[in-house]
Amino acid sequence: MPSVSWNKPAVGVVKCNVGSYWIEKGPISGSSWITRDHHGQSLHHSHRAYSETPTKRVADLLSLFWAVQSMVNMRQRDVLFESSSTELRETLLHPNRFPEVHCLLDDITDLLRRLDSWSLCYVWDSRNKAASIIADSVIRDHRFQSYVARGAPCWLRETIYQESLGV
Repeated sequence: MPSVSWNKPAVGVVKCNVGSYWIEKGPISGSSWITRDHHGQSLHHSHRAYSETPTKRVADLLSLFWAVQSMVNMRQRDVLFESSSTELRETLLHPNRFPEVHCLLDDITDLLRRLDSWSLCYVWDSRNKAASIIADSVIRDHRFQSYVARGAPCWLRETIYQESLGV
């Protein structure tokens, strides 16, 4: 049975958990990512808001775009992306079913080609908790200013520490 808690990446691999938060009647969606090393230590995190996001699928794709673009800009080489979005999983497995997002998929693919090595995995919500909490905070706490910061948010450090222990 696969693990239900966050797992450390292999040595030399940066794990980038991607989160997204979308409200159907809200004009804004929240995106986040958090990177960690093979010790479970948080390297960087980021969040941003997108306005006028029409669907959860688009919100989730924009979150992945933001994460991949950030990894390229930060010159990461070997990245394992993880997301708990079923919409993202479905879109990537069956792109022809979603012609409305082909341009966004093409942009993501172009960015991924700029990484030396990458993989993208669908994981249970319990394995993507930190990224999801950060994305939720964008909307819940009105954190609309985007940023990239070193380490983890101070208010989330205990959760990340527990995850690094496999708890």
